[in-house]
Amino acid sequence: VGLGKTIEAGLVWTELDARQQAHRVLVVCPSALVQKWQHEMEDRFGYELIEADNVVLSDFLERMEEDRVPNRLRYVCSLERLRVWGGLERLAELGPRFDLVIVDEAHALRNRSTR
Repeated sequence: VGLGKTIEAGLVWTELDARQQAHRVLVVCPSALVQKWQHEMEDRFGYELIEADNVVLSDFLERMEEDRVPNRLRYVCSLERLRVWGGLERLAELGPRFDLVIVDEAHALRNRSTR
């Protein structure tokens, strides 16, 4: 706690962005931290993260199926939402490509047998 991991992630993102290598970015975090990530990335780095709610996720899935995903997107989504969202299996089949995925509280992903 308090070690500056969010800031470090923003610095990595900034470097990748400067190299033109961070066009599609996804931040996955606990639901309680979604707004924190939005505020920190915008205030400190000028990156606007769109919260991927069910509507945004369904739109993204539809775009994946139609091969019309935008070249640039910046989403933040809660881990809890991803776990209950009905399109997760289909999205996994399609294999979305992101240039940068940041997972806050990554230890929550350690069990491969769960969503």
